[in-house]
Amino acid sequence: MRAWAIVVKELKEIFRDVGGLIMLFVVPIVLLFVFNFTMSGAFQGPGERPFRVPVANLDRGDIGATLVEQLDSSEWIAVESENAEGEPLSEEEAVATVEGGRRNQAVVIPPDFSEKIAAGERVDITVVIDGAVPSQYTGPVIGALQGAIFGATFGEQMRGQFPEMMDRQIDRFEEDQGFTIPPSVRESLISSDFYQRYIADSDLSMEFNADPDDLLAQIVRVQPPSVEREQFPTVYQQTASGYAIMFVFFIIMHIGSSFLLEQQGGTFRRLLAAPVGRYTILVGKLFPNVIVNFLQVAIMFGASMLFFGIDLGNSPLGIFLITLCLSLSACGLGLLIATLFRTHTQLSGMGVLIVLTTSALSGAMVPRFIMGEFVQQVGLVCPQTWALIAYQEIMVRGRGLIDVLPHCGMLLGFAAIFLVVALLRFRFE
Repeated sequence: MRAWAIVVKELKEIFRDVGGLIMLFVVPIVLLFVFNFTMSGAFQGPGERPFRVPVANLDRGDIGATLVEQLDSSEWIAVESENAEGEPLSEEEAVATVEGGRRNQAVVIPPDFSEKIAAGERVDITVVIDGAVPSQYTGPVIGALQGAIFGATFGEQMRGQFPEMMDRQIDRFEEDQGFTIPPSVRESLISSDFYQRYIADSDLSMEFNADPDDLLAQIVRVQPPSVEREQFPTVYQQTASGYAIMFVFFIIMHIGSSFLLEQQGGTFRRLLAAPVGRYTILVGKLFPNVIVNFLQVAIMFGASMLFFGIDLGNSPLGIFLITLCLSLSACGLGLLIATLFRTHTQLSGMGVLIVLTTSALSGAMVPRFIMGEFVQQVGLVCPQTWALIAYQEIMVRGRGLIDVLPHCGMLLGFAAIFLVVALLRFRFE
């Protein structure tokens, strides 16, 4: 009976905190919807064509057009071959979609594509790839493009190689049988008419090798012209910044709990009796958390450099500025949530919800390019999004301090909004 009395007492305590109780049940449901929402693009099945690929077809021959049709017929690829005005996409426009972050890769078919294939010459198809995209997400597009190249060019390549191959077959036949085929017969056998009538419509590939390396058209992967790195970054460079950003924002729960304890314990009232200004107290409380954030980022990046060999780029000052602006934004949000809740259960529940939800929407946990267009736009209201883009500009794309100033400005804007609203709401008692 005594145990039952304790059970009843604890249940009353739990249900007395209605806000905390709601958090216990609402947070998992909200996170379930958010993660399903953001991850939906990664698990779309065939027919839904989750990969949107700009294609600049500069070739005006039939083989280039056939290649675009073959690629667009893939169940996974949605080809974007026209601009907003309905005109064929230019190479500059296709590359701009990658540089601007709207697409993660673009295909450029060269002007002389059909001509070189018909002449039996090698020709390169350029795939412009954003270095911030892991290879497991570019692989399906490369594979589909390779299949489209085979379907569009193999027949023409076979036609061009047919006379030489048929000559070898006739020579072998003459050697095996011991007699010579008349020149007129040989000429008719290697003619294009013979190929068209007896070979092109059959399933016989004879000596033709379907190995992609033997095709005349080859895929060349490059980074956008504005990227200053000579090599594609590793997967660790692509993920280190995302995890660092996510863990920096966990500081909001520490800040919220700290301020809540100070209010409930009456510490603020005692501090106000001293000759110390209110804003001085708040700055003194928040500044140590900025230092903690810098230590978090330093440890995360240091461990990534030591164990995974990542390269932080060529702008240490840029990394420092991004981290400072990111920390100010996180600290401002921490102070804001401290003004919104009155119990630790409410604060911790909402803190987890905010950190995980915004991390998912920003791309720190789920790559932005696999999200739908709407979800990507929603992610722009999260400060982590701008921090992630800024880190990737330096660490992945090889850019410098000037390039990340707009993103740092956005982070400072978030920090200013959080702090102003928090100061208007904050009560020392």
